[in-house]
Amino acid sequence: MLTIYSINKMILTRRTFTFILYSFFLQFSFAQILEKKIDVNLEAVPLTSALKVIAENGDFSYSYNPAILPKNKTVTIHTRNTPVNEVLQLALASTNLEPVVVGHHVVLKNAQPVTAVERKPLAVKPERNYFTVSGYIFDGHSQLPIEGIKVNDTKSQEPVFTNEKGYFQLRFSVNKHSRELLFFHKKYPHDSFIVQAKEDTQLNLILFPLIVEPIKTNELNPPPQIANPLSSIGLVKVMFNEEILEDTSSKSEIKISPGQFSFITPAGTHGLRAGKFINRLSLNVLAGYSAGVKGIEIGGILNSNRHEVDGIQMAGLVNAVGGSVHGVQVAGISNVSLGTTIGIQTAGIHNHSDTIYGIQLAGMANLLSKKFVGLQIAGAMNVAENGYGGQISGFINVSTDTLRGIQIAGVANIANKATGMQIGLFNYADSLGGVAIGLFSFVRLGYHHFEISTSDLLPLHFTYRSGNHSFYNLFSAGIDPAPNRFAWGYGYGLGTSLAIKPQWRIHSEVIAYMLNAKDANTRLENLISRFQLYLRYRSDLGFGFSAGPSASLRYYDPAQTNYMVEPVASFPLFDREAGTNSKVQAWAGWHIGVEF
Repeated sequence: MLTIYSINKMILTRRTFTFILYSFFLQFSFAQILEKKIDVNLEAVPLTSALKVIAENGDFSYSYNPAILPKNKTVTIHTRNTPVNEVLQLALASTNLEPVVVGHHVVLKNAQPVTAVERKPLAVKPERNYFTVSGYIFDGHSQLPIEGIKVNDTKSQEPVFTNEKGYFQLRFSVNKHSRELLFFHKKYPHDSFIVQAKEDTQLNLILFPLIVEPIKTNELNPPPQIANPLSSIGLVKVMFNEEILEDTSSKSEIKISPGQFSFITPAGTHGLRAGKFINRLSLNVLAGYSAGVKGIEIGGILNSNRHEVDGIQMAGLVNAVGGSVHGVQVAGISNVSLGTTIGIQTAGIHNHSDTIYGIQLAGMANLLSKKFVGLQIAGAMNVAENGYGGQISGFINVSTDTLRGIQIAGVANIANKATGMQIGLFNYADSLGGVAIGLFSFVRLGYHHFEISTSDLLPLHFTYRSGNHSFYNLFSAGIDPAPNRFAWGYGYGLGTSLAIKPQWRIHSEVIAYMLNAKDANTRLENLISRFQLYLRYRSDLGFGFSAGPSASLRYYDPAQTNYMVEPVASFPLFDREAGTNSKVQAWAGWHIGVEF
């Protein structure tokens, strides 16, 4: 039987796990965006287009009010291997704008005394056993202070709210190493910061609203209302009426509740006010709705939370969260988190999140709007924009932008920019800094060439190679048109190459070749395994020339003369019996080719 002590102990253990997992994955995402070096070539393009190109090359995104950009400004930049910060300074020259990194974004703002993140250590008296973290929070568009932002420490402290000047203050014991601060408001995207300090610290922030509201409003121009993010989820709309989903309570009205029990909201302990409570323990026989969870939630069919979940959710069918999740979600069908997930999502069919730092496990599909840092494992499909880690699926993996890690699929892997490894029957990448292993791999900016060659095996071969120089596939077909020795064959192989000079490379290849006489069908009793080692020269005109030795091993049945090509080797190294009606033949040969 659970006691309050055991529940609190479980919550403390879970929070410790969440913090460790968060700290582990955080190092991947808070890279020095402005220090990354990029190449940019722009000639008299609009400022908005220039900013887009810089963001794409630097692999980051912006947050800014389009109204602050000069409308007619054009930009000309030609740089190579230059930090993002210097490129942005060139683009923003003669404007009053400056770039500042806030979380995962580069914020463009008018140069003001207020900075995106400013920490000012203050003196701490030796006799004090605590320190404070305080600061002011401003709106990124209006530059006005924001009242009502909830600021809390995920470890233990109850939240505080910013006053009319946007000011907040929290107190911590000095024996703590680092604390995670969360900032919440219904009109602004949720954000968090890890504070590592043992002395008084001031943290000034700029937040940009989800929907830009007019600074002055009147009856004819009322401020827009932000819809409940869960209203787009079908099962949530079916289970709850509009009165519950249209609740627009501010965060300042939300309270912490030790627990709640419901049959299906509003038939429960909190009734129609369920959306105003964050519960430590939540039990829903069929379906429950609340502001959030800080502990454990169990539901027979559906658990739904408008804001955040910090703990464990288990549902027979669906878990639906309008904000972020810190912890574990387990569902029979689907887990949905419309914010950032730090932890684990596991579902019988489908997982969805905006971003995940952790692991997604699904019977069919894992879908991410942005990125993952960790693992996606699915029976059929994994989809993400960016990835740092691994995607493993039974059918297909897709990364629409950049993948740094590994993709393993039963059928196909697709990535725009890939650094690492792709393993599947079919692999595609726009650019690949690693290895693609499969039946067919295509790298648009990689190695794919057509070759006409001759060899000791057949006088005329047509070969196509595709992949990159580290690892590529080849498909070959050949013919001997001589009337007294008509033969044809085809083969598949793998290869790799090593650069020795800018225009010279050494290639090594292994090929399995089927050889046939006249119109006979290919038989396994006439299989030739061939190893080729050759030197290739690539001219500036796009032509390549190659030549080198080869070694062949042939397994065949000498009694089946109707499909045999005799003799294959003029000077075999050996020709021996290999069992009943089977022989093995080996010989040395050559390869000469022209590549396009």
